[in-house]
Amino acid sequence: MTSKNLFFKLIKQDWKKRIWCPIIIFIVYFIAMDISLLMRLDTMRQYSDRYSYTSAIFLEHYFFGSGVEGAIVGGCLTAILCAVSGFCWLHSKTQVDAYNSMPVKRTLMFASKFLSGILQFLVPFMLNIAICLLIGAANGIFTMQALANAVCYAFYALLCFLAVYSVTVMAVSLTGNMIISLIAAGVLLSYSVIIFVIKENLFNEFFMTCISMGEQKVYSFSPLGLIGRLMNAVNGSKISYRTAEVSYKAFNYGALGGFVLPFILQAFNYGALSLLFYVKRPSEAAGRAIAFRRAEPVIKTLIVIPASLLIGLCFMEIIEGSFGWFVFGTFLCFVIMSAVMEIIFHFDIRAAFKNKRHMLFNAACTALIVIIFKYDVLGYDTYVPLDTQLEGCAVSIDGLLDCDYRDEDGHYTSAREYRLKNVNLKDNAAVMELARKAAAQKLQVKDSSDFDTYEMYEEYARDSEFHSIVLGYKLARGKTIYRQYIIDLNDADTHRLLSEVFADEDYKLGITPIFNEDISNVVGETYLSNLFYNMKLDLGEEEKRRQLIEAYRQDYMQLTLDDIMNTMPIGKLGFEIGMEHLVDVEYSWMTPYYEDEYRQNYPVYPQFTNTISLAKSYGFDYNKELDVENVEYIEVSGYKSTTHGDGADAQTDSFTITYTDKEQIRQISEALTDSSLAQWSHDYNSYIYNDKCSAIMIEYKHDNNDKVSFNYTSYYFIKDETPEFVVDDFK
Repeated sequence: MTSKNLFFKLIKQDWKKRIWCPIIIFIVYFIAMDISLLMRLDTMRQYSDRYSYTSAIFLEHYFFGSGVEGAIVGGCLTAILCAVSGFCWLHSKTQVDAYNSMPVKRTLMFASKFLSGILQFLVPFMLNIAICLLIGAANGIFTMQALANAVCYAFYALLCFLAVYSVTVMAVSLTGNMIISLIAAGVLLSYSVIIFVIKENLFNEFFMTCISMGEQKVYSFSPLGLIGRLMNAVNGSKISYRTAEVSYKAFNYGALGGFVLPFILQAFNYGALSLLFYVKRPSEAAGRAIAFRRAEPVIKTLIVIPASLLIGLCFMEIIEGSFGWFVFGTFLCFVIMSAVMEIIFHFDIRAAFKNKRHMLFNAACTALIVIIFKYDVLGYDTYVPLDTQLEGCAVSIDGLLDCDYRDEDGHYTSAREYRLKNVNLKDNAAVMELARKAAAQKLQVKDSSDFDTYEMYEEYARDSEFHSIVLGYKLARGKTIYRQYIIDLNDADTHRLLSEVFADEDYKLGITPIFNEDISNVVGETYLSNLFYNMKLDLGEEEKRRQLIEAYRQDYMQLTLDDIMNTMPIGKLGFEIGMEHLVDVEYSWMTPYYEDEYRQNYPVYPQFTNTISLAKSYGFDYNKELDVENVEYIEVSGYKSTTHGDGADAQTDSFTITYTDKEQIRQISEALTDSSLAQWSHDYNSYIYNDKCSAIMIEYKHDNNDKVSFNYTSYYFIKDETPEFVVDDFK
C-alpha cells in the first residue's frame, strides 16, 4: 500500500512541477479543435449551399474522421515535449544526485515519470474532445456515431503519441545533453524512413532493371515510418457514400485496425528499452554526449554510413548521375561526419580523428556497399526466376496501345500500372525466354551526350530501336518481383519473342479495359471518329452495344505486333463508362466538379473489318476521306530559321501559310495524322514530323456558307510524307 501511495504521490508531485505542460497542451488543442470546430460550423451555416453534406455528417466523418491526421501530427509533437520535459533532469548532475538520493526504486521512479508524461497529454486532449462533443450537442448535431468516431479519434492519436513518446524517452535516457537528446530523438524517430530512402535511391541509380510499382511500403521499425503508413491508410479509409439527399466521404476506422498491434508492440518495445537504459544508466552520465561508452562505435556506424551514402546520392542527383561525384560526395561526408561524431562524443575538437580504427571499419563498410551496387555483385540486374518458381507473370509492353486507364475509384492510373495489375500470363515460354535474353544483354537507352559527335549518336539510333518492357514475376505466397528491361526491336529474335507475348490472348484481354469492364457500366453515347469526321451514337439497347464491343474484340484479337508497328490507325472507337458509385468529397471552387462518366478510346485499324462493317451499318464510314471540294483553305503553321549576314546567331521566325489550291489541299490531307491516333504507335516520334511545320487548321465551306473550324493543334504531318511544296515553303 505504501508503494502504491508513493507511486501516485510521485505523479502528483511531477504534475506540480510541470503544470505548465498540460496547460500549454490544453490551450493549443482548444484553439486547434474547439475554436476550429466553431468556426467551421459557422461557415457551414453561412454557406450551406457549398456543402453536399450536413453539419452532423461533418462532425462524424470529417472532424472526428479524416481530421484524425491533424490529431496524429499534434500527438507526435506533444509526445516530444512531454518526454523531454519529463526526463531532462537526467542531464543535470545535481538533479540526478537529488533523485538518486531519494528512497525510491529506479523502476518506480521511471514508471511514475513515464505515466505522468502520458497523462499530461491525455487529460487535456480528452477534455477538448469532450468540449467538441458538447459543442455538437449544443448545435443539435451530436450522434452516437460521432461519439464512436471521437473515441477512435482519441485512440489512434494516443497510439501515435505512445510510439513517439517511448522513443523520445529512450533517446533522452541514452544521452546526457539536451541538444544531443533532440538530435538522437530525430534520428531514432525517422531512421527507418532514412534507410528506406537510401535503399530505394541506390537501387534506382545503380540497377538498370529496378522499377518501383504500386504503393511502396516504407520501413516501419521506427515511429515515423509506421505513422507515414497510417496516414496513407487514413486517406484510403474515406469511403464514397451517396444518399438521395447528400453525398460525402464516410470515414471507416475499421480499415485502420491492422495498425493497432504494430503500434502497441512498437510502443512496448521502445518503452522497455527506455526502462532498461534508465536502470543501467550510470549516474556520472549526466553531461556526457552518450550515456554508454560501449554504444559509441555502434552509433557511429549506424549514423556515418547512411549519412555518407545519402549525401553521395545528393551529389549524384545534382550532377545528373555522375558516379565520380557520388564517390566524392560520399567520401567528403564520411570524413566530415566521422570527425563530427568524435567531436560530439568527446566535446573536444582535437578528438576529431582520435579513433582511427572505427573510421577504418566504417570506411571499409561504406566502400563495400558502393562496390556491391556499382558492380552488381549480388546479380540484381541479371536475376530471372526459374520457371518452376513462377505462378504467373504480369507484363507491360510500354508505349504500345496506351488507352485511357482508371482504377476502381475512377482515378487516372498509368498504362503500366493497369497492365501489371490485370495481366497474368501462364505457360507462355516466350515471356521467360525474352526476360533471360534482356537480362543477359543489359541494354540501356543512351542519349546524344554519351557520344563524341551527333553523327555517332544518329548511327547508334538507326542501328537500334530500344523499347522498354516491365515484367512482374509472381512467385509463391503472393510475392511479386518487378523488373524493367530494355529490348531492341531491330533484333530479329527479340522481335519474334515480343510478337509471341503480344499474341497471347490473356495479354490482349488484360491490357484492354473495355474487355474487363462490366457491360452495365458502359452507358450513354458511343463515339466513332476517323481523322476528319466523327459521329455520336446513342445505341440505347445493351445488345447493340454488346455487338459493337464483340465485333471490336474479334478484330482486336487478330491484331499482331507487326500491324501496330507498321500501320497507322484510321480512327477511334469511344465508349462512355459510368461512374455512379463515385462521389465528390465536397464543394470547392478549387477542384473540378464530379463527373458521372468518362470516355475510353480505342484505336481502329484498317484490318478491323468487322468493326468497320458494323460501324457502316450504323451510318459511319471509317474509310471516308476528306471532301476536298468543301474545304475552303488549309493553314499550315511553322517556322523558318534565318542567319544575319554579319554572322549573328540564327533567328527563328514563326509564321503561317494558307493553301487554297484544291490539289495542294488534297496532298496535305493525305499526309496528315493527329496525336490521338499516333499515341497508339510503338514509337510516337516515328510518325509525327514537327521539325519545321506541324499544326494545321482546316476550314470547311458548307452550302449555307457557314464555316466550321477544326482544332488547329491536333493535326500533324506523318514523317517522310510531308508534301514537297510544304517542305520548300518552310526551308
